[in-house]
Amino acid sequence: MSLTLEDVLNALKQCYDPEIPVNIVDLGLIYGIRFDSAPDNQQDVVVEMTLPAQGCPVPMFRSATR
Repeated sequence: MSLTLEDVLNALKQCYDPEIPVNIVDLGLIYGIRFDSAPDNQQDVVVEMTLPAQGCPVPMFRSATR
């Protein structure tokens, strides 16, 4: 079963800025979501976003999941 845009947005809405109780989708930090093909009939999801503040430590925690 393939993921949908709604699936991804619902998952991202579970990610909150640690300093304020607002999720990253409602904060407007998500610029785009792209679905790419991956080997073995898998699907990659690429999320283009910005950080909530300059100097935010989030980039050191980036990961990819298939």
